[in-house]
Amino acid sequence: MFIIGSYVRISPPIAGAAIPPFGYVALVCIFLFAGFFQFGWGPCCWIYVSEIPTARLRSLNVALAAETQWVFNFVVARAVPAMLITVGKEGFGTYFIFGSFCFSMFMFVWFMIPETKGLSLEKMDDLFGVTELVKNLEANEQLPAQRSTSIDRIDKDSSESRLEMNASSKHA
Repeated sequence: MFIIGSYVRISPPIAGAAIPPFGYVALVCIFLFAGFFQFGWGPCCWIYVSEIPTARLRSLNVALAAETQWVFNFVVARAVPAMLITVGKEGFGTYFIFGSFCFSMFMFVWFMIPETKGLSLEKMDDLFGVTELVKNLEANEQLPAQRSTSIDRIDKDSSESRLEMNASSKHA
């Protein structure tokens, strides 16, 4: 994307003029970007949303991913024509913006997304901390139950002691 943006900035294409060698390099970069995207990042979002969540949430996640994909495709399709007119001379800034997004996405994936190759679907819960979350939730659910039994025990003990006090006061 940065090479395409540089080409558009340095020697923008002119209708009817011969294409310079740098123009062919930019064209090859467009094909390379499309190819690497189709075999690289493009399908990754679909793999992640279908493998990471538990089985009961999988269909909901895929539906939300499809909706998000369509919304952002719409946003990009509506924004790019305006960006090509307004973002820099001949729209060269558009390519730098999307190149920056690609670089940021690479850095995010490299450092923040864990490797899932060879892991079973059950291990995904461990990898993404879902089992710890469930353990914490279960522990929090047991605490109120333990508290209520403790309170019941205290109430029972206090009732028994009141009964004993009443019984002892009657006998005295």
